Amino acid sequence: MKLSIFQDRVDPSRAVAVQLLIAYIEDGLREIQLITDENVARATTDLVANQREYDIPTTCVRMRSVRVLDTDGVKYYPIPRLIGDAADEVT
Repeated sequence: MKLSIFQDRVDPSRAVAVQLLIAYIEDGLREIQLITDENVARATTDLVANQREYDIPTTCVRMRSVRVLDTDGVKYYPIPRLIGDAADEVT
């Protein structure tokens, strides 16, 4: 059963409870996406000189790796993750 059908069948006085139920289901689906690698996509972008930040698609749940192609176009080099204080120190 789709959520929209379920929502139509519920008494309007319980609309808040239905919205809460939908929020719990959506949270559960996001949690499943974090655990499994069911829908993996790759994306590429061209680097721009002096640009530090790039847009990430809104559908991205987890980024597994970031790699840069060398100037000869032969090999991809991984960029290490910066977590916590190390990320704050980079300027």
